[in-house]
Amino acid sequence: MLDKLTAGDFKPLLHQQLQMRLGEGQTQPAELTEVNEVKVRPEELHLRERKAPFSLIFRTDSARQLAQGTYRIEFPKLGGLDIFLVPVGRNEQYCYYEAVFN
Repeated sequence: MLDKLTAGDFKPLLHQQLQMRLGEGQTQPAELTEVNEVKVRPEELHLRERKAPFSLIFRTDSARQLAQGTYRIEFPKLGGLDIFLVPVGRNEQYCYYEAVFN
């Protein structure tokens, strides 16, 4: 299913509260804070024969920074999706993670 999703599928979910499943019945609240579309010229997209790449930025509280890996994220309307996340920043309040779709 992930290979069929586009940035447009995630834009309506910006700033909604989500749940990340951490295994062993544990969850962590998360928020989708950014949907970034990579600009691709139409002729390049045609040559690539696939959708335009995009990335998502998620935010969690800073109490627990997760390791890079695949986490199940529960989205309203999309359901649960297994997404590979990479930690990309942290401050006193939040940890940030990026998922890239290309």
